[in-house]
Amino acid sequence: MLSFSYFLPFLSSFRSAICHAYDEVLKHQQPHFSLHVESRSTKTTGHLRREEGGDHGTFFKFVTRPDIRAPRWDIKVYNDSALAPGYWFVAPYAQLDQRTAGAKWNGPHIYSPNGDLVWSGASLFKHFNTFDFRTVDVGGEEMLSLIFPHQQHGEGIVVGSDYEIYKKVVLSGELKGTNMHDFNVIDSGETVLTLTRVPGNSTLEQSAAVGFDGNCSAGWEGFKELSVRDSEVLFSWSARDWLGLDESTLNLDDPVEARCGRGWDILHLNSIDKAPDGDYILSSRHTDAVYKISHLDGHVVWRLGGTKSDFHFTNPAAVFSRQHHVRVQAQNETHMVLTLFDNAVGDHHEEPTNPVSRGLLLALHTTTRTVQLLAHYDHPRGRHTNTRGSVQVLPNGNVFMGWTWSSLQSEHSPDGILLMEASLREGTAHSYRNYKYPWVGRPTVFPDVVSTALYADDGSVETVAYVSWNGATEVVAWNVYEVGPSDEVARLVATTMKYGFESSVKIEGLVTHVQVEALGEDGKALEHGMSRVVKTIDSKNLQSEEEVATMEWLEEATASHLEPAADPVSNRISLFAFGFGCCAALMGVVRYMMRRSGGGAMAWWQRVPGSGSDSEDDDALSDEDLLPEDFEMRSLLAERAYDQLELDYDEEHNDGRFDTR
Repeated sequence: MLSFSYFLPFLSSFRSAICHAYDEVLKHQQPHFSLHVESRSTKTTGHLRREEGGDHGTFFKFVTRPDIRAPRWDIKVYNDSALAPGYWFVAPYAQLDQRTAGAKWNGPHIYSPNGDLVWSGASLFKHFNTFDFRTVDVGGEEMLSLIFPHQQHGEGIVVGSDYEIYKKVVLSGELKGTNMHDFNVIDSGETVLTLTRVPGNSTLEQSAAVGFDGNCSAGWEGFKELSVRDSEVLFSWSARDWLGLDESTLNLDDPVEARCGRGWDILHLNSIDKAPDGDYILSSRHTDAVYKISHLDGHVVWRLGGTKSDFHFTNPAAVFSRQHHVRVQAQNETHMVLTLFDNAVGDHHEEPTNPVSRGLLLALHTTTRTVQLLAHYDHPRGRHTNTRGSVQVLPNGNVFMGWTWSSLQSEHSPDGILLMEASLREGTAHSYRNYKYPWVGRPTVFPDVVSTALYADDGSVETVAYVSWNGATEVVAWNVYEVGPSDEVARLVATTMKYGFESSVKIEGLVTHVQVEALGEDGKALEHGMSRVVKTIDSKNLQSEEEVATMEWLEEATASHLEPAADPVSNRISLFAFGFGCCAALMGVVRYMMRRSGGGAMAWWQRVPGSGSDSEDDDALSDEDLLPEDFEMRSLLAERAYDQLELDYDEEHNDGRFDTR
C-alpha cells in the first residue's frame, strides 16, 4: 500500500496552482476581512478557543435595510491561527419544493468569518430558493454562480462582482423539472456542467435484469456540458444508454412491481465534474457509485463503489454510500485524487456504512484499480447528514464542510482536526452546500443612509447617521458630511470606522442634511461610494402616531447602544419626555425621503454632488455592533410603523433587476 507521503509531491503541485490563483485574488483583498469582533467573542480555556454569537437574537435587523432579515450564526472556533482566510457563501432555504416566495432570509448570502453579514441577495432573487452558491472564474474575473430552479426549465445564473446579473444559462429545453444539485462552471467560465432529469421507461432487457415483466418506469437522468455564452449543448449523456436498473440500491425491499410502477428513482445524480484528461466524473446517490464517463463516446470507463465497482477498497473505512459532491482534486497517468461527501446513510432506512457522515479524500490507483483513504473529515457533532452536503479543499490545504441542517458548516485541518464549526440560529434555514472563498465585492449602487435627530431631556440634540453598502468588501471607514442648500458638500462632520454590515456615527447638534462617503484602505474615496443626500428625521416635526412610534424605535435603538451605560440619565433619550402631543408626520417625512429618487424634479438634498447617475442602491449594508443588543419593538405602534417603513423601502427599491435582465 502506498503511504500518504507518496502523494505529497503530486498534491503539492495541485495546491501550488490553486494557491497562485488564490494569491492573485488576495492582492485585491483588504486585511480587515478576517477581523474578529471582540465584543461578540468569549475567550475560554481548554479546547474551545473562541465562541462567537451571544444573545443577539436570531436575525440581523438594520436601520438602513429594514427589508433584510439575515440569520445570525452561532460560532465555535478552536484554532484561529489555523483557519484559512475567506468569506462564507451560503444560500439558506426552508423547503426544497418551493411554490411561493419564502422567508426574507431565503436566498444567497455572504458572511464574514466572524458571522457578520456582507451581502444579502435574497431580494435580488425575490426570496426564492437558490442552490450551489459559490464563486467562479469567468475569463480571469471572480464572479458568483448559482442555480435558480424556478423558471420553466430552470436557470443557472452568473452574477458579477457588482452584484448585477451577468449571464443566465438555460439549463435545458426538454427537461421535466430542473436538477438543483450542480452548476459547475469550468474552463474559465466558457462552459458549465449541469445535471438533467429525463424520466422515461426502460427497455425490456433492462427491466428483465431486475425481474420486471414490461417497461419499468425509472428516472433515467443524465448530464450536459453547455456554453455559458449561449446555452449551446456541447456534450450530452443519458444513463439510459449505459447503465442498468440492477445497479440501483434504492428500495430493494419493495416488490419490483411497486418500484417500476411509481417511477423508480434509480440514480439520483447529484454532482458532475470534469477530469484533466477530459472525461467526466459523475456521482449517483442511489447506486452508491461514482462513474468515469468517456468524453469521446460516453461509455463508462470505470465504476467506483456500488454493486459493480471496478476498484478494490484496500481499507474498509474508505467505503462510502449515498454520497454527494464528488470533485477531482488531481490526476496523473497512474492516479486520481477525489474528494466526496460521504453521507454514509440515506433517507430510506438503510443501514449506515459508517458511524458518522464525513468528507473523504481518496486516492485511486487507476492501473491496479485500488482505492486508498488519504484523510477523512468527520461530522463535528458525531452525527449523520442523511441528505445533501458538501466538501471543499481550501488553498492552504484545509477542508471546508457543509452539513445541510441549520446550515451547519465546519473547517478542518488537512489531517482532519476540527478548527471551527458554525450553524445558523434559525433552525429551519438549511443550505444545500456551503463554501468559503476570498471575494471582492464592488456594488455600483449608492450606499444606504438613514439620519435621525435625537433630543435629550436637557434639550440638547444629536444627529445619528446610519450607513450600509450591501456587498461592499473594500470599505474601511466612512466620512460623514453636512450638506447645505448650495448643492455642495459643506463640511466634514465625522469619520468612523466601518464595523460589520451597518455602521453608525453620532454627531453633536442638528445636521439637517447628511451625505456619507465610503473610504478604502488607502483612505481614498471608493468608486460609487458617495451616498445620496438624505434629510434628517427630526422628532420635533412628527405628525402621526405611527411616525412617533418609528421615531421611538430609532431612539431606543440608538440610545441603548451609543450612550455610555455608566450614565443612565444621559443614556435615556426618549420621545416620551415630549409626549405624543408634540408629534407631527414622520411617515410623511420618511416616505418623502425614501421616494427621493422618484420621477419629477429633484430637491437639492436628493442629488449626489459630482454624479450624473440617479440610480438608487438596491442593496445596502448595516453595522450590527452599533445596534442594540435587544432589538425588540416595544409597542404595537412601533411594530406597525417599522413594517410600513419596510414596505415603503421595498416599493422604492424594487427595480426589477432580476426580472428584466
